[in-house]
Amino acid sequence: MVLDGRLLSTEDAIEILEEAGEIPEGEVTVATADRRLREIGYQQPRAYTRHEDEHVNQVHMMDFSRSEYFEVGVSDDDELIVKVDGRRGQWDYKNKPKSERLRLWVVGYLDTVSRAYLVRYFAATGENMMMTARFLQFAWQREDETHPFKHLPGSAEIRSGCYR
Repeated sequence: MVLDGRLLSTEDAIEILEEAGEIPEGEVTVATADRRLREIGYQQPRAYTRHEDEHVNQVHMMDFSRSEYFEVGVSDDDELIVKVDGRRGQWDYKNKPKSERLRLWVVGYLDTVSRAYLVRYFAATGENMMMTARFLQFAWQREDETHPFKHLPGSAEIRSGCYR
């Protein structure tokens, strides 16, 4: 059952039914209710399979995150700089033009087998395709021959923020 966009716990459902007089107080336990719900087809266990990649560079994963403690600033020479921000994400950009709403984005890239990773920072107004392309160019065209990201993966999984 969903209540205001949230799942209702069995314990809360029993309490609501008891308060409404639908069931006698203390007669139905959480274990009994859960067992009976399973018997009639509710609360089915989720079907899933564990996936483990077989070799390095089979799957790479990429994710974008906003920095909580750092922000983009502009120096006296009009260069972008990184500033420490103690407000922890309480920015107010409501009246600033879009060009001034640059935020610091952290892009993480991981090989699922070797657990090797790369991290790069970007100043951008949000997740976008150009940031993805620039990061992948950086990762795949590196001069370091020993780094696993020098070679293209079998597949790349990228969080869908900029692809919606």
